[in-house]
Amino acid sequence: MKMKKPNLAHAEIIKKTSLSDIPKSMLKIMSPEAKKALEKNGAKEIATNNMAVGEWFVIERYLPGNYHKFATDGSRSELSVFRMVGGCNHLHAFDNPGAEKAEDYDSLPDEAILWLPDNFGKAVEIIEQKYIGRKLRVVARSADGMDQYGHRYYLFAVE
Repeated sequence: MKMKKPNLAHAEIIKKTSLSDIPKSMLKIMSPEAKKALEKNGAKEIATNNMAVGEWFVIERYLPGNYHKFATDGSRSELSVFRMVGGCNHLHAFDNPGAEKAEDYDSLPDEAILWLPDNFGKAVEIIEQKYIGRKLRVVARSADGMDQYGHRYYLFAVE
């Protein structure tokens, strides 16, 4: 069965943050290292456990431990399998008010979305076979409070 990404016509469009969005007075006092980090890492949602639309991750390797997760380069140093499989297995959550999408979401083909099974063990196998070294980007997120921990679900595009 071919999976289809949700229609997010109602979702707020989140524009990519870039250095041109930062006031010139702030740019003058930012170090070159801070500017490079901002360009590399993109926007993050500060002081929450949520990820922002536009955050990205290059999958590096599986990290054994108490829960399934992968080491990543990019916006954060790790990404849990729970986050990777949650959105694509709870598409109904994106129908609620408060959903957000990337500027290019509507132009992405369904095949660009990371589709993984809800079984974490099988998802880990697929990620190790297909996605090590690949870049994932958050292209949509549900409203807050949608998952069982009171956070958001996410859809990732594989780039």
